[in-house]
Amino acid sequence: MLLAVCAAQAAGLRHFDVPAGADGPAIRGVAWHPCAEPPHEIDARGGRSFFGVNDCPIVGDKLPLIVISHGRRGWLGGHHDTAAALADAASSF
Repeated sequence: MLLAVCAAQAAGLRHFDVPAGADGPAIRGVAWHPCAEPPHEIDARGGRSFFGVNDCPIVGDKLPLIVISHGRRGWLGGHHDTAAALADAASSF
């Protein structure tokens, strides 16, 4: 049996803003990526929280890009479990 060993322990998060354009509003986003630091609870406002690491150095290179949208009425942590699992799995690429 071959076991993959990966350096990632948590999902790192990088917040970014896309300025408003002539045809639409500004967009606020979060990029989830592999991170080697242990996770801690992150307050996402409004009484919501999830685990990850803000501004953690990215583990790996040539990582895949997966886009997840929470929709118009969702919140940035709505799919945190999926985003964290994908970010952790990407460290083994």
